[in-house]
Amino acid sequence: ALYQFEDNFDDTCNSSGNGTGVNTPTFSNGKFGKAVVFNGTNQGMDVPSGILPSNSSSSSSVSFWFKNTANPTAGGTGMMFNSWDGNTGNPGYALNLESAYSSYPDGSLYLVNYYLDGTASGVNGSISYQDGLWHHIAVVFDISASTLSCYVDGNSTPELSISGLTTSPVDPWANGGEIGYMGSCCGGPFRFFNGFIDQFRIFPSALTTSQISQLYNEIYCPNN
Repeated sequence: ALYQFEDNFDDTCNSSGNGTGVNTPTFSNGKFGKAVVFNGTNQGMDVPSGILPSNSSSSSSVSFWFKNTANPTAGGTGMMFNSWDGNTGNPGYALNLESAYSSYPDGSLYLVNYYLDGTASGVNGSISYQDGLWHHIAVVFDISASTLSCYVDGNSTPELSISGLTTSPVDPWANGGEIGYMGSCCGGPFRFFNGFIDQFRIFPSALTTSQISQLYNEIYCPNN
């Protein structure tokens, strides 16, 4: 899937993957053309089921750009995306932007495994991205390596990683997902993200560091 947010929530790769806006997010100048803007209060986007097939041996990855200038909901979390597992019906994996939590700064990342292996776990970052600049994210679920990793701005070393995941049947994105918030789970909708997201891609494989570098160095070539 590829969501470019050119004043719409269409999947450039497949019309059956078109998303649905929640409470009318707006669009503004993005990293490439336009980007979607979420208000951090009640907006998001729903990703339909079937973006990736149910396949208990399948890896997957997400790539996108984001920009943030304001705190998530006070004392809370702004969810940039959340995938749903078609096998268990639970969330699969997600990435959040945190307001200050313990020793972690406002605008730091929080990578979450929501039951990829039957248990939940997460890891916090120590860098604030609440700087009003565009940053590239790649989250890679590599089922063969039993890892979930988050790479930032084309770096070949993940900033966040969860290892030791078992390879029990998991199907992230097979049951859809959300961008910019967390939907019908755990008392939701909540965890609304405040900021811009652009070029959101979902892959049916574990991206390599070379592929992540290519995505980070993507060049904007508008149609003339």
